[in-house]
Amino acid sequence: MSRKQWGHGFYRGLAAGQAIDQKSLIGMWFHSRSNDGEIQWQGRVERRIEDGTFYIVQLYSFLDGSPTIQKVMAFSRMKDWTFYPDDQAMRYQYYKESGMTVDEIERVEKVNRLLIESRR
Repeated sequence: MSRKQWGHGFYRGLAAGQAIDQKSLIGMWFHSRSNDGEIQWQGRVERRIEDGTFYIVQLYSFLDGSPTIQKVMAFSRMKDWTFYPDDQAMRYQYYKESGMTVDEIERVEKVNRLLIESRR
């Protein structure tokens, strides 16, 4: 995402309440929200359990982006989540809601890249 695109509504994810195709959720990234609208969890939808009403989701750390735990979630609880096609779109939405400047985001992303490289 370029500086020009930042802050201009370039990407907003799938809005809460928007029609969601259950099959297309696999591989999508998400933010769940608390009752007051704050981001609660961030993660990725890993797979759908056979009956189609439950999913395995992988949660990721807000501190360093590493995988933390997996949870089984009912689709009915996921309907108000915001979904993104990739982790970058998810992270940038978090940064935007946190009120970070473009310079702060660039520094955080640089540290994230270094962390990812150090894990290899």
